[in-house]
Order: sequence, then structure tokens, then C-alpha cells
Amino acid sequence: MSKPTMRDHNPSRLMVLIVLSLLPMAVWLVHLEDPMVYFGYQTPPGQIQYVLSKLVGLYAIFFIWLQLLLALSTYNLKRFIYPKFSNGTHIKLGLTVLSASVLHAALFVWGVSERAGHFAYHLLLPNFNSGYYNIAVSLGLLGLILIITVGFSGKLRKVKKSHIAKLAHRLSMPAFILAFTHGFMIGTESRFSLMYYFYLSMAIALFISVLLRLNDIKKKARGASIN
Repeated sequence: MSKPTMRDHNPSRLMVLIVLSLLPMAVWLVHLEDPMVYFGYQTPPGQIQYVLSKLVGLYAIFFIWLQLLLALSTYNLKRFIYPKFSNGTHIKLGLTVLSASVLHAALFVWGVSERAGHFAYHLLLPNFNSGYYNIAVSLGLLGLILIITVGFSGKLRKVKKSHIAKLAHRLSMPAFILAFTHGFMIGTESRFSLMYYFYLSMAIALFISVLLRLNDIKKKARGASIN
């Protein structure tokens, strides 16, 4: 990959990246309305961990989305979104996704455990028979398992060049779908909340990226058949 030029360091492009990276924080703050209420003396046990878990969860889903968006993009579009994007950037972004996802789950389990007065081990077991909320939590758990699998497969793929690891690494899209559904079910209490549009925007952008990638593959296949 060529070295970044002065054009790559366009301040307006950098500003767009900064604004994008602050979006999850902004959505979280608007969703809470008054964050200081959750850090007061009258806050119920585990509430602070719960609201922090939401913030970390928003960043986890945002970084998964960004990782997939960059992976699906053509070279030129990828360079426009992030000029310095490289395999090293992909790995760092993947580690960020993994860390944020694990921290999100840990904070949530910690918060529920503190409120219940005992370790909430049941949250670490899928449960699709106890209502809407437990289904949403279980989808998040399955998404976390896939994210961890994708993370380890990336390391294994780099060390052993394993075909199975390569296939496992492609579980990133199912992992995103599970994590996205989990967050959407739990986080968008109001149909017209900012969080609702945050999730909707990510879904539309990723859907368009998938369509563009499929169209690109179709064009290449057509060109190959002509040649």
C-alpha cells in the first residue's frame, strides 16, 4: 500500500471520522437525558454498571459495523473513509470490537449481579423461553460468542493459514446481525428515539454496502466470462 499523501490528511475528512466516533457517546447521552442522575447517591445497586454497559455496547456495535463497512468497501471507498486503512488497522479495529463486546457483557452481568445480591450466572446461558427481554439478552450472548470466535480465528488464520479459521472469520456478519438485533431490541424503547435512528442508519448503510459489493462481484464475474 502506498504511503498516505497530503490529500489523505484532509482536515474535513478527519473531522468526519471524529464526529462519527463520537456518535455513540452522543446517542447515549441523549438517551439518558441527565447522566448525572445515574451517578448520584440514590442510584440503585448496579445501575452505574448498567448505564456504562449501554455506552460500551453502543461502541461495540458501532465498531463492528465500521469493520464490516470497511471490509465490504472497494479499495477507493475504503481509502476515502479511512486513508491509512491497512491490515494492521483491521486487526486493531477487531481487537477493539472484541474488547468492547466483552467489557459490555461484563459490566451488564456485574450490574445485574450487584442488584440481585448474587452472581447472575443465568445471563451466561441462552434462554429463549422466558419472554422478550431474555430473548434479546440471549441473542447478545450468541453474538458475543461469535465475536470471540471471529477474534480467535483471525489469530489462528494468521499463524496457521487454516481454511477452517478462514471460514470462521466470516462469521463476522452473523455476529453483527445478532449483536445488532440484541441492541435494537433492548436499546430502542421509543420508535422515534435518536437510538432508533442510530441503529436504522447503520442498517441502511451496511445494506447498501452489501448491494454494492454484490454488484461489484457480479461485474467482475461478467468480465471474466467475456475474457
